Parts: sequence; C-alpha cells; structure tokens
Amino acid sequence: SCDINIITVWSYLLLGVAQGWVGATLLPILQKHTPDDMQATVVSVARTAGSIIYAPLIFLVGSVADLDLRFGFIVAFVCFIPASLLMIRNLKK
Repeated sequence: SCDINIITVWSYLLLGVAQGWVGATLLPILQKHTPDDMQATVVSVARTAGSIIYAPLIFLVGSVADLDLRFGFIVAFVCFIPASLLMIRNLKK
C-alpha cells in the first residue's frame, strides 16, 4: 500500500520551488561575480558543500520526525529558515 499525504506532496513542491529558485536566481548571480575560468569550479564546490551540509540536516529532521512528525517540521524550519534568510540578506548586498 502507498500512503501519500498532503504533507509529502507539499514537501516535494517546496523542494521543486527551492531548486528552481537556485537555478533561476542564484546561478546567474554567481556567474556575474565569478571569473569565467572559475565558474564551473565555484558551482561544483558550492553544490558539494550544499550536499555535505544538507545530508546530516535531513538525517536529523528525519530522526526527529520518526519520534513525532510535528517536531520534525519544527526542526526543519529551525534548520532551514535562518540559513535561507541569511542567504537572501547576503544576495541583496
């Protein structure tokens, strides 16, 4: 049996929006401020660093959500909202 609830659907929707935003907004900014010969390296390092940071955070959120789903959402917001706000603030400079 497959149990898909509205929270799962919204989670994937938000993930898609975040990935689309990175591709449409963040990469052009990165390309504008990075020399041409270093762009591929910078993008690669940024994606690798993002994966290294993202993996343990998802493990933490998943572990907490296994205990209680409500706490999983709280931990997700506590982990990702401050980082998102910091990134948006730095991009406005």
